[in-house]
Amino acid sequence: MELAQLFFSVLSKRIQSVPTSKERSPVLIVLTLPSSLILADVMQNAGIRAYVGKLSMDKSTRPTYKEDTTATSLSSARSFIRRLREQTSAYPVHRRLVEPVITPRFVPTCTDELLAGLGDLSIEEDVHIQSHLAEAHDQVEWVRQERHAEDIEVFRRVRSFLAVFFLTAFLIGCTRVISLHPELFKRIAHFLTLHLSSNCRYRELLSPTALCRTLISAQSPSSYAKP
Repeated sequence: MELAQLFFSVLSKRIQSVPTSKERSPVLIVLTLPSSLILADVMQNAGIRAYVGKLSMDKSTRPTYKEDTTATSLSSARSFIRRLREQTSAYPVHRRLVEPVITPRFVPTCTDELLAGLGDLSIEEDVHIQSHLAEAHDQVEWVRQERHAEDIEVFRRVRSFLAVFFLTAFLIGCTRVISLHPELFKRIAHFLTLHLSSNCRYRELLSPTALCRTLISAQSPSSYAKP
């Protein structure tokens, strides 16, 4: 825990050095509940507005890189939301800078059952969802082979997850979303979060600058309709 405290303190200083640090910053976090709560505490004390998430994963080829069961994953996500809110409850409402966000890692590490449960939890607790979508060629192919669908189609076919997905989600990556889902993208009414250095490293289709321009030009006021 001391290492987590140190690392997140360094991270908070790095965020504060960026001109846009006063904006709310979605932050992905590791699998464990204690570390997620430490991150939330560090961001709050540093005066950084942030959505902090605890990863939810109930399937993986590596046993140490997932939670034991779907029920365990859902219980841990619910506990994280409530404990984070307890941490900030002592502050006046206008000073509660950190909010929880539900974070299914991405389709390859989440069963349909987990996604459905997280969709229900999002509605129950009134919390945003954050996940990755169409980020890299290998990830897209993995989902096609294992789930026989595109990753966004997996999200869409889980009814309770779909109920909140298009209105409350932060999507990360999305380097392939334009080429794979051009029409569907125009109907997305949520936030898109780009990690430019990561996207550049993957070298997927577009440079970060070109991707941003494409995403902006693809949207129009009439695009923001419910699916």
